[in-house]
Amino acid sequence: MLYPEIKKLMGEFDSRYSLVVATSKRARQLAAAGSCDKAVSMAIKEISEGYVHPILTDEAIEAEQAATEE
Repeated sequence: MLYPEIKKLMGEFDSRYSLVVATSKRARQLAAAGSCDKAVSMAIKEISEGYVHPILTDEAIEAEQAATEE
């Protein structure tokens, strides 16, 4: 079983797909820098600790604002 759980990681992400994309991008950054051997594990840890946040598109921001206005 993976730790932390997917439910905890999904906190700021709107879909599992966006979580996977963010994890893979961060893992590639870590691997390119040569900072660790287990880049994916480190990326997941950084996401769970709040160091990595999703970048919202304009559409996502508008949808979020519309939801809060209702």
